Amino acid sequence: RNIGKKDIRNTMNYGVKFKHNHQGVRKTGYYSPQSKIFVAARGKKVITVINKVDRKYINNLYRRR
Repeated sequence: RNIGKKDIRNTMNYGVKFKHNHQGVRKTGYYSPQSKIFVAARGKKVITVINKVDRKYINNLYRRR
């Protein structure tokens, strides 16, 4: 996957932040359009990290707010 801790930190600090529901769980999503990295967290715990995410995927999550 080649996503380092620095990439995750930068996405969470500077990316687009939004709340969403996924499989009945409330999460906070972070997305960096530049790097196309998506991070999902519950509280301060990172749950999901995905590389090369298309904006369409983010838009679908955003609708689940």
